[in-house]
Amino acid sequence: MERERAEPEEKDQNGKSSVSVTRLLVALRVRPLDEREQQEILPPVVKVLDEESIVLMDPAEDQDDVLRQDRARQRLFKFDHVFSEVKNQEDVFNGIAKVLVEYAVGGFNTAVFAYGATGAGKTHTMLGSPTEPGIIPQTLSDLFFLISSLSMQAQPGLSTTYAVSLSFLEIYNESIRDLLAFPASTAGLLELREDPKRGVTVAGATIMEAGSAEEALSAVERGNSNRTIEATGKNEGSSRSHAVLQVFIACRSFHEIGPSTERVGKLSLVDLAGSERAADTNNTGIRMIEGASINKSLLALGNCINALGDPVKKAKYVNYRDSKLTRLLKDSLGGNCRTVMIANISPAASNFEETCNTLKYATRARWIKTKLTQQPAHHIDPHDKAIFRLQSEIMQLRTRLDTPLDPSSLSVVPRSRAPSNRRLAKPQPQRPPRLPPLSRQASRETIGSVGSAFDAAHVPTSSPVFAETRDLLRELFVDHVAAVKEGRDGGKVADKIRRVTQVGLIILKSL
Repeated sequence: MERERAEPEEKDQNGKSSVSVTRLLVALRVRPLDEREQQEILPPVVKVLDEESIVLMDPAEDQDDVLRQDRARQRLFKFDHVFSEVKNQEDVFNGIAKVLVEYAVGGFNTAVFAYGATGAGKTHTMLGSPTEPGIIPQTLSDLFFLISSLSMQAQPGLSTTYAVSLSFLEIYNESIRDLLAFPASTAGLLELREDPKRGVTVAGATIMEAGSAEEALSAVERGNSNRTIEATGKNEGSSRSHAVLQVFIACRSFHEIGPSTERVGKLSLVDLAGSERAADTNNTGIRMIEGASINKSLLALGNCINALGDPVKKAKYVNYRDSKLTRLLKDSLGGNCRTVMIANISPAASNFEETCNTLKYATRARWIKTKLTQQPAHHIDPHDKAIFRLQSEIMQLRTRLDTPLDPSSLSVVPRSRAPSNRRLAKPQPQRPPRLPPLSRQASRETIGSVGSAFDAAHVPTSSPVFAETRDLLRELFVDHVAAVKEGRDGGKVADKIRRVTQVGLIILKSL
């Protein structure tokens, strides 16, 4: 995929390019045969001709069917990219996703989503494995590498910083759940909202800031572990939900003269659940309900692709509200976005029907056109500018603290050359105040009652919280005795004593 395919085609009154009309790019990946498919009698039905075309062969041969004796057994399909069985994960990333990282850093909206039947290799393409990372890990690594390279290209009078944040969601049985919520048991159902500026957003979703590729990959691994994955008759590790990873890249430019600006680009990485047939997967009970929900959302996605790719109707009306999946992918399919669809298929003859349907949808998706525009730059408030500057200084100081000191770099200043001749008083260690006799007895009784309460809660007296609560109570008793001696109201201090005891118990019970 070359960047020249998204050249501007519309211009404003001044003759400057304002909008780029682009076509949704469609790539096809053919996975290798697994052990079960290698034992089939019929040969594979998919043959890769070159990097842009394949041939699908019909394995059915019915000599008694007179009407179909002369029909063509082969059908040619063309796509923007075709990856055969011998292509690895790095080839797929360099072919379709690497250029999208540059678009996202430049302030554009981009998206990649994998489409296909269950067991076709979508999750392997998007996530991969520790030894063969997929599109998502490679995209995050390349993103931070590109940001570090751009940050080193300093310009006079201009300071540019980048901030990366991400959210990870899943659509399970038409319900949206947050995969980054901690703990995972507290994750509730989220709702979609229409924002006139940001488009379709998910209210209440966790947005985590990532300072490095390791932090982002760790968040993705944690979120993927919370995803719903079950075994079916077709796939041992079948994804029962659609996963949507959204990465936001904020580019902040601080000018010495003039206003400072901020531009935010978005990169969406979607791993769709595969369509399946209950007869092939042998699903029953909740697995059948999950399969029906998956097929319903994929059917709504197919209807949107058909409506957007119809050259006659020209997408006069597209029903995105049939499913939450299509609502969430509204901007990626027909809005302001640079979108790549990678269709995954199996070459086995037993999967001929699923492969044929995937190829038909992928062919129709090539007719979809989107208008790509750069996100507007917003002016940064002067107070926000000062906050960003202080935050960057704090990050630099933290980095210096984490770096071990080199003894050779330290310089010793002689006493005679000290900047000031004034001697500093040697700090004396502060001893805890001694309690009066009356207060000592009250302190022993109250601390003893607190200890009894802690014993009832099965809390050891060696606990740090117990020690902190005891020390705080002692200080409060000193204030209480002083208030009584001076004739002031000691009720407020007594209330503090009771509250400290209650809070200490609550904290210890929550541990």
